[in-house]
Amino acid sequence: NKDISAEWKYTCGKEWSCQVRKKKKTICWIGISKKKSFGIGFPFGIKIEPIILQSNLPERIKNEFMNATSYSSTSYISVEVEDSKDFENVKKLIDLKTNN
Repeated sequence: NKDISAEWKYTCGKEWSCQVRKKKKTICWIGISKKKSFGIGFPFGIKIEPIILQSNLPERIKNEFMNATSYSSTSYISVEVEDSKDFENVKKLIDLKTNN
């Protein structure tokens, strides 16, 4: 998709991070550290709360969203991707982010 862009940076001498955007809207942040996994953080506005709570995401992800500290009406859901089950949750979060 030509509307999707990715910008990679090496942060604090510790890890690579990538900001993925659709036009000007941040879809997610990807962090790659020296571990054998990587993390993805998704910013969501508080307006999406009912959609997340009614989704088929695991309860632990819903709870993370509900208990996250909000910054400028935005809360983050982070997923440590270690296996295909985690990746399925990432795909669901991307769908939520791009369709709402």
